[in-house]
Amino acid sequence: MEGDEMKKTDQTIEASDLLTEGMGQLDLDADSEPDFEELDVDKWDEGKGDEIICSAPSELSFSEEPALPPVLRRKRDDLYAILAAENVDKARLIQMARSEGGLVDDEIRKKAWPLILNISDEQTEELPTQEEIEAHPEYKQVVMDVNRSLKRFPPGIPYDQRVALQDQLTRLILRVIIKYPNLCYYQGYHDVAVTFLLVVGEEKAFYILEKLSTEHLRVCMEPTMDTTSRLLNTIYPLINRKNPQLHDYLERSFYFIFSLNSKLSPYLCKFALIIPHEFG
Repeated sequence: MEGDEMKKTDQTIEASDLLTEGMGQLDLDADSEPDFEELDVDKWDEGKGDEIICSAPSELSFSEEPALPPVLRRKRDDLYAILAAENVDKARLIQMARSEGGLVDDEIRKKAWPLILNISDEQTEELPTQEEIEAHPEYKQVVMDVNRSLKRFPPGIPYDQRVALQDQLTRLILRVIIKYPNLCYYQGYHDVAVTFLLVVGEEKAFYILEKLSTEHLRVCMEPTMDTTSRLLNTIYPLINRKNPQLHDYLERSFYFIFSLNSKLSPYLCKFALIIPHEFG
C-alpha cells in the first residue's frame, strides 16, 4: 500500500511538472509562478492550524534568484531598456512576457505588471478596518485556506516572515471582496493572490488583484460555477492546440485530476485571460 501511495505521488508530480512546462507557451508571464520545491510534510511547521492570525506585517526578504543563462540575460537587458524608455512600448512588453522566460526576474515584474494593467503609482484608497475584515462572511474560510497553503511560500522562509506573509495575504484577499460584494471568494483564489504579493508587496498587489478580479477573473468569482465549468472544458482543446504531446500525456494520466487543486489553480484562472486572446 505504501509503495502504491509513493507511486501515485511520483506520477502526480510528473504530470503536474509536464503540464507546467507546457503552460510556459501560453502564460502571460511564463516564469511568474514561484518555482517552489517539494517540501517534506513531516518537517512542516503547522503553527496553530486554523487559528485566525492577523498581526502587523514585518519586512520580508528572500534569497537571490539563481544565475541566468546568457539568452535570458540578454532578454533581461532588453526588458530593462523597454522599461527605461520615455514612452514604454506596452505591446512589445506583453509580447516578451508571453515568450520563453517570461519577464525573467521580479524586479522587472514589479515595473511591468502595473504598466501592463494600467495601474498608476499614485493610486491610494482608505483601507477597511480590522473589524470590517473579520466581519466578512468569507473571513474564516480565507484564513483557513491561507494557513494551509504552506507550499505556496518559499521553502526555508523563517516562521515570523511566513506568518507576516500569511497575514498580508489574508488582508489582500479580503480587501478585494469587501470592496466588490458581487465577487465571491473561491478556494484557489489565494494561489493567484500570493503570486502578486510575493513580487510587488501588499499595496500594489491589491490594485493588480483588483484589476484582474473585476475583469479577467470575474467569471471565476460568480455565485455559481456554471461559467467557470464551461471555461474549464476548453482547457484540453486549448492544450491540444498548443502542445499535442502534453495533451496526449494528460489524457493517459489517471492522476491528472489530483494535481489540479494543488498545482494548477493559478493556471486555470489564467486561462480566463488567455482564451479570449487565442480564440478572439
